[in-house]
Amino acid sequence: GDLVHIGVGDRVPADLRLGEAVNLLIDESSFTGETEPVPKQHECIQSAGQLAVINQTNIAFMGTLVASGHGKGVVIGTGEQSAFGEVV
Repeated sequence: GDLVHIGVGDRVPADLRLGEAVNLLIDESSFTGETEPVPKQHECIQSAGQLAVINQTNIAFMGTLVASGHGKGVVIGTGEQSAFGEVV
């Protein structure tokens, strides 16, 4: 996938697996209903099974808004192949 840089005010263009996250907070209210921006990280998440969307802290989701910080990620889903596309 493509490498995408995101910063304050950017709308995330696709689902991204973050490889860099510097003080990154993302407003996911349009997607999850969370009222506060969610802190994001680039570290791998250890899990024995499927993670809920709110626990996927190393993913920036398509259509959400960068509230603070910046990051870089590799595109892992677009359109109907994104987490948002699965909901719609």
